[in-house]
Amino acid sequence: DVGTEAARIHAAAMMSGSTPANSLWFGLDVSNAKDADKKWLEQAAEIEWENIHGSNYDSVGFDCMYDITIGGQFALFVDKAPGGGYHFEQWNLANTYFSSSKAGGVIDTVFNEFALSAEQAVAEYGENMLSEKVAKAYHEKPDTTFNLVRAVYPRKGANGRFAKNMPIASCHVEKDTKKIVRESGFHEMPIGVPRW
Repeated sequence: DVGTEAARIHAAAMMSGSTPANSLWFGLDVSNAKDADKKWLEQAAEIEWENIHGSNYDSVGFDCMYDITIGGQFALFVDKAPGGGYHFEQWNLANTYFSSSKAGGVIDTVFNEFALSAEQAVAEYGENMLSEKVAKAYHEKPDTTFNLVRAVYPRKGANGRFAKNMPIASCHVEKDTKKIVRESGFHEMPIGVPRW
């Protein structure tokens, strides 16, 4: 199909033109930096670039460019990888809802619905954190799926160092029971949602 091929070519061109894996595409700067400081910032930018492209970014980034080509936006979640580095996730636009807490502001509130089997839910959150319904399914029919929602939004007045006091809240909630199965936070918004 010509339309599909055109979208792929456009997504690839955007990816290679904005965040190429073969050349450094950003730098770090501080006003009034001395020569030694500038050298350190150059090295730090190179390490950051290596970490980005040493992760799963290149495949996820292409999928995001494909989404923005077709739908005019994408949702990219950025987190620390276990053991260091970065981990990127493209959130499916069909199951992701977002808004801004300020009129005309940047997107800072994101809800993402996803499904896990009872067995996966127990492995991810622990049986004691889940509702009786999911725990029962885990023992009787572990492949039964349940919908959960990740909610990421600004906490009013929060500015702490601990997960539940950080400025950006991150909650995982069972959709049917509304039970919070994980609550944590981020220092800054971990999801980029650019719009065309």
